[in-house]
Amino acid sequence: MTGWRRWALAAVAAAMVLGFPSRGVAGATATIAAGHSPVSAAGRIQHLIVIVQSHHSFDNYFAQYGGVPALPGGVCLPSAPAGGTCVKPFTLAPSQSKAGLNDGSAAMLHAIDGGRMDGFVTAQGNAQVGTVAMGHYGAEEMAYYWSLAQQFTLLDNFFAATPGGSFPNRLFSVAGQDGGYSNAGAASAGVQVPTIFDELQARGISWKYYVQGLTAAEITAPTSYQKTMVPLLAMPRLLNDPAMVSRITGVGQYFSDLESGKLPAVSYVAATSSSEQPPQDPGKGEAFVRTLINALMQSPEWSSSAVILTWDDAGGWYDHVAPPVVVAGASATPQQLGLRVPALLVSPYSRAGSVVSKQMDTTSILRFIEQNWDLAPLTARDASATSLSVGLDLAQEPIPPRVSSAVPMQAAAAHRPAWLVYAFYLGSIAIAAAILSLAVRSERRHRGGRPVPETAKGPPARRVPELWR
Repeated sequence: MTGWRRWALAAVAAAMVLGFPSRGVAGATATIAAGHSPVSAAGRIQHLIVIVQSHHSFDNYFAQYGGVPALPGGVCLPSAPAGGTCVKPFTLAPSQSKAGLNDGSAAMLHAIDGGRMDGFVTAQGNAQVGTVAMGHYGAEEMAYYWSLAQQFTLLDNFFAATPGGSFPNRLFSVAGQDGGYSNAGAASAGVQVPTIFDELQARGISWKYYVQGLTAAEITAPTSYQKTMVPLLAMPRLLNDPAMVSRITGVGQYFSDLESGKLPAVSYVAATSSSEQPPQDPGKGEAFVRTLINALMQSPEWSSSAVILTWDDAGGWYDHVAPPVVVAGASATPQQLGLRVPALLVSPYSRAGSVVSKQMDTTSILRFIEQNWDLAPLTARDASATSLSVGLDLAQEPIPPRVSSAVPMQAAAAHRPAWLVYAFYLGSIAIAAAILSLAVRSERRHRGGRPVPETAKGPPARRVPELWR
């Protein structure tokens, strides 16, 4: 090998060694970054993050997603109680995607119609609004959520706990019951039910409830909307307990806790301006969720975490699967579940790219927490619910973190400051350039500065295909 070639190879090696930090950088093909703390087989999931968005049915977001049961052929719902014209499911146009639909318990029971699933249009106040209820989104609008389904686990038989709207379903997510509030809207008099956070607090297990845009002043005087989105803000006994109320905080603290390695065992996250509740743009909610998951994936906690992303209720949007009636406890009254809602389980131990069809509902979140941290069930509903654990495979090779950006999904970096990454790259370029410069000068001295004769040159090199575009 000639001298200049040896120098060139040295330059390339220097670039590779110095330009790619040992713990990985964004864009590099990498598995979970080295340096993450090992997790014992008995406790692989040390952090659960519960993200609850608002007002979309499963079919509204995933009707066109491959691998789930297709919409029934020929379905067309009557646009008036007496029949006549009917409305078929259709792909929403941008101008139609922000409809606000009635999702109260009476409207949803009318839509379900005893399991016939034919009342979605007539459940709304007028025919034009009712027509929009049959709409669903396509791949372009749901790009991020569909990418999560492709890489992690989609739960396609996950129901809202009750037909009654956001507040009772969000109450179910923390208490396993609706507290007697069977419809939308927070209780102005205050809610008095035990919650999963009481159990966690009593056992000394860390938890926090992160709320988008929440200020300290609003914790003492929350708005009705904030109470609806965060049931704890409708519970005076919690707000009057310094140890409990200190764990209700803004979303900014979530990112700080990840940065400082203080993510609690159980985290709930509630969006307000990015909750996806119509007339909000679903894309804004996707962007909000993406920042939460990206931050987790770039932290050491990714290797021992699971995220359950779901929606509080179907928001009045059509779904073709009849929700079941459940009976919890020997003497319990049968309870009608709400409509199917999207649910994604994102974890290194998700069943990658799988659709899990086991029947679950909002209380499945509580069942997982109780099983994972050895807590007693709050109610008969969560005691009998199927745990989220059916969507996990704790024995598998962990799924590498995949950070989403404007470009296709890429392997995540270990969490390090951006300036350090760029410093490595700039340093590698400078060193490689210096080595090549020395190579050229050395070669010229060796040959007396004369050009290499044509006969001394080897055959033209073959062009190497560009495999890494």
